[in-house]
Amino acid sequence: ESAKMALEHLQTHSAQSASGGDALRTLCRAGGEFSLDKTMLDTLPKIVNKAPASRSNFEVTVLQQFAKALQALRPRASSTVLRRPAAAAGTMASKLGIKKSFLKKASAKASQKSAQDKPLLKVAPPGSHSGQPLPRSKWPPGVREPDGPTASWLPKDWAQGVKTTCKSYLPCFISPEGKLYYHRKTIEQVVGHELG
Repeated sequence: ESAKMALEHLQTHSAQSASGGDALRTLCRAGGEFSLDKTMLDTLPKIVNKAPASRSNFEVTVLQQFAKALQALRPRASSTVLRRPAAAAGTMASKLGIKKSFLKKASAKASQKSAQDKPLLKVAPPGSHSGQPLPRSKWPPGVREPDGPTASWLPKDWAQGVKTTCKSYLPCFISPEGKLYYHRKTIEQVVGHELG
């Protein structure tokens, strides 16, 4: 809610004033906290430092897009708040304009549901793989052999490939089950330990 009010203030005022500077800091903090588009966050100060009358139509459109992004952020923000320690959650909730009663109800619901939740990533039981990477013939479509060596941290029963459906060079990693992954951290979650 405070981010929304800060944006409304900056739509009619410049960030050059003291209140405008506070509003800009509030927006940038909220945008960074919840991973809003980096280009939008980088552009925002340049736009709001201008007087509202001197902003171009494009700059006004960017501010409108930022407002839409904040609006879409609100449901995500409330779930992120629930995963924080209680003191931090209360502070963040008040910054986002989320009522404490909503936070208590949602927290109770989340704790009830977490006992029933299935894990997001399934780990294959030990010994269920041959220790060799999946043969090339069983790889998912749209993946080819990489140009260079396999990543040294990759488990021995995983394969490394390159997506052919992407315009850029996009390395991917194929699990023994034939699933594609793109990030080391995700693979560490799947195998259940840090890779080095």
